Amino acid sequence: MPNVSPIQSDFSFGAISPKMQGKTQGAVYQGGLKDCENWRVTPQGSLEFRDGSKFNSDTFEETATLRTFNRLGSNDNPVVIGNNNVTVYDKNGIAPNLQSNLLLNPNFIFGLDDWDVVTFNPAPDPEIGAASFQSEAISGSGFLIKARSAQFVDVGFGRNRSISQTVAIDNTQTYNLNFDAVFLPLTNSGYFKQGQIGVQIENADTNDIIYTDFEIYTYNLNLNPAFDPPLAKTQYPPDFTEISKSVTLEPADLAGVSNVKIILFVATWNDWIYNEATRGDALGPQRYSQIVVQFQNIVFTTESVAPDLAQFPTPPSWVGKLDTLQTDMDSATGLLIFTVLFGEMHFLQYDEGSGQWSFGPFTPTPPDTDVWLNNQPSVCAFHQGRLYLGASPNNLSEIWASKVWDYSNFEIVNTNAAPDDPLNFVLSINAKIQWMKSLKTLLIGTDVGAVTGRSTGSVITNSDFSFDVQQEWGASYLSPTGSGREVLFISNDGRKIRSLLDGGDSSNSYESLETTFYSDHLFLPQIQRIIYGQNPNYQLTALMRDGSMNNSTYFAALDKNGWFKEVTNGSYVGITTAEDTNGSSKWVLVQREDKLLLEEFTAFNELPIYLDSYIVTQGAETINGLDHLEGQTVSVVALTSEGNEDESYTLHPDRTVLNGEISLEYYAQNTPVAVGLAYTGRLVTNKLEGSNPQGTAQTQKRRFNEIFLRLFNSGIPKVNGERPPIRSPQSVMTISEPLYTGDSNTYDAGFNGGVIEIIQDKPLPCNISAIFGKAKGSNV
Repeated sequence: MPNVSPIQSDFSFGAISPKMQGKTQGAVYQGGLKDCENWRVTPQGSLEFRDGSKFNSDTFEETATLRTFNRLGSNDNPVVIGNNNVTVYDKNGIAPNLQSNLLLNPNFIFGLDDWDVVTFNPAPDPEIGAASFQSEAISGSGFLIKARSAQFVDVGFGRNRSISQTVAIDNTQTYNLNFDAVFLPLTNSGYFKQGQIGVQIENADTNDIIYTDFEIYTYNLNLNPAFDPPLAKTQYPPDFTEISKSVTLEPADLAGVSNVKIILFVATWNDWIYNEATRGDALGPQRYSQIVVQFQNIVFTTESVAPDLAQFPTPPSWVGKLDTLQTDMDSATGLLIFTVLFGEMHFLQYDEGSGQWSFGPFTPTPPDTDVWLNNQPSVCAFHQGRLYLGASPNNLSEIWASKVWDYSNFEIVNTNAAPDDPLNFVLSINAKIQWMKSLKTLLIGTDVGAVTGRSTGSVITNSDFSFDVQQEWGASYLSPTGSGREVLFISNDGRKIRSLLDGGDSSNSYESLETTFYSDHLFLPQIQRIIYGQNPNYQLTALMRDGSMNNSTYFAALDKNGWFKEVTNGSYVGITTAEDTNGSSKWVLVQREDKLLLEEFTAFNELPIYLDSYIVTQGAETINGLDHLEGQTVSVVALTSEGNEDESYTLHPDRTVLNGEISLEYYAQNTPVAVGLAYTGRLVTNKLEGSNPQGTAQTQKRRFNEIFLRLFNSGIPKVNGERPPIRSPQSVMTISEPLYTGDSNTYDAGFNGGVIEIIQDKPLPCNISAIFGKAKGSNV
């Protein structure tokens, strides 16, 4: 029974597949682990307890996804896309226009659930006469409101649909209400459409009208002059699609009012409205008259607050398809494009000069009149000064490219095409385009393989192009991510991450690799989204459909990448990466109890926090600001640091959040504290090899007499269920034990095949460079 001193100083392969557990002589087995949860594999091959996520905001969404708005020379912005709102955030919460702050709950202003359907009868327009109205319930959902007049009726009346919102106010303040109304003509009958758009504000307690206003509008892209009624109030600009309204309520208007009801409505006039005074058609023949309006950018604030915020209603066509949204961005112009299968294209843009965010339908000039009518492209990419769009539902193998540096012009020129004119291509393979990505060439992922679009010159043109198949690995309709000179994408079965690695400047080809090969067991739940953050630790992250995340330290120059599983007290719902001055921050959406929270894994933190959904504040008798963790048990850590030396984490008793608050013990007061949710890190080594000089030791009974961990700046973890003494005799009892650097030893008398389990169950850092010890093997 020889004594040996086995050592594992490299963990680069992370948690390896059970299929590799017999490959004891291979580098994968020797540098791998049986399990690795909440431990990060560093680029140098050591292990570190993963840091926690900082709480940013409650999104007030039931479900959502995350994307990134890339800012040149500034911190990137995470963008939360939920069923209710598209919201741009920064490190302080919702990103405002003009650095304003919202006074009222954003859920009131933008949330769909708080709007009520109401029966509402606006006063008839005096120019129409005695026409009356009938009210109907709202059609559709959210802010999209449809109203249609009855047909072939003798009496003049219209139909009305409206939504309302009640809110408490301070009647000594001046309030501003702002909103936009966008017309969405859903029919192409050749007749004009006519109707009212209005707003009414009432005293919610008495129903007295405080303010009312409505106008009649006529609009049609194909206006028929033969039926153009000569009414002075009717507006006829041929490109009329949107109006903006602004209402100001002074304290004099609000005297005695404590709650106001805001009503937004649309209404249509009846066909062939009959006017008794003239015995004629007052408004002309509006056969099948219909009005469809989307109210958006609705904001109600006090006068002292700028009414514009980076939050906008989610397009109805995106609801239920948020995970499949695809985006690409031209950072130079601050333009982010959204596409989705069977949905409408939209844009998000930021104007650096005015500080204003804008969001709305992306309506470029199409290649021809009807090609994108109810058939919009579902993938997008900026490449070589053009915006590429592809894969409309009826044209899944087709690609369109804009005019060079004119991203809104796709109109195809049939003769004498110039090199910078818009383009149109159909792939030669029978495939569905799943994504596009700009690299050295235009990379196109399809359900049957990858295609590259290139030219012999500097840019693809009508006369200089080729689309070559690179490999036959099919892709899912999910966005890829970039890592240096390669693109990583999700396979069509959702359980592999494959790469297209640039072959170099002298080659037009791409190598294809599989990054999940050695850890395939971690990807059984299927992958929902992947992102990559280069700094500081080359982290490739896969969001899984079971609410966990798999992370890998991935860099093409390294010949190995190790995966570990990340879990939290809740379920991960969305992920994105954002660059800032410190590196690549990872932003996550996490479902915790009944709240969907936005949280950040910071790129660099001088004093890392090992709690999830944490806040950092100055210790006091009462700590508030914990509404997002209401009813949950939280851990409390007092923090000290002097120039990143003598770091100290003092653990205090757990607390339960009540009414958004906890109370601290007196000795945790007057010092910075972190409060959040604790999590556990667990890793298990592979079975020991090497304790039998005559052959394999895998079938022997083996145990460690003594186990050593080489630690750096760490709180000492448990080893096979035992934690070594963590208090030094010389330490003063009124201060915390310093973090440990050196070799920590544990005695273990049990036979378990030479397997070591290491658990960090305290919110303290832990960095493991190597594991070694004295082992015994026995056939008895």
